[in-house]
Amino acid sequence: MEANPDIVQEFFRFSETIAHHFLVTIYRLPQNVLSSLLQRATIALGLQERYSLVGSCKFLVTLLRETFANGDLTREADALMDIHGKQMISAVIYAVASSAPRSATVNIGEVLYYLASKRAMQSRAYLTEILFSADFTTKHPLATQKSKEQFISLILAARSGNKTRAAISQFQSVARGLEGTSYGYVSI
Repeated sequence: MEANPDIVQEFFRFSETIAHHFLVTIYRLPQNVLSSLLQRATIALGLQERYSLVGSCKFLVTLLRETFANGDLTREADALMDIHGKQMISAVIYAVASSAPRSATVNIGEVLYYLASKRAMQSRAYLTEILFSADFTTKHPLATQKSKEQFISLILAARSGNKTRAAISQFQSVARGLEGTSYGYVSI
């Protein structure tokens, strides 16, 4: 995916269109194909190439928004969160803390907003498990327990995408060691 960002971007643009216009068709795909599609979208959240990452975010946001809004797809929405929710949240958290360009924070925030606002209890459990894991703590020692707890509280209390983005920007500054710097201040 890193070698062909233009193809990745167009693939997710196509996938987003399918999710918007033919949502039920996506859920009628064989389980292994659907899982592969969602895994690729989740992996793309960790890319440093902005356009591929944004394409993946737009696809996931469309898929989540349309799925959670459609009352006929409750079973699919539950399965989506049970099977792929933790991986999506993990990819978002690691992207925010290190790999994603800061210019993609808006798009990444939308993914987290839809997950946390529509499935708050599962999101709380996943966020807590990921942020307080030994792996995350080792890779991001600047993110203190207090900043992690505050981040979880702000994300789950957010009632708009703007509040989610603000929480992400604040946590991103802490995790990347930009808190209190002029760059960290200007880029928020």
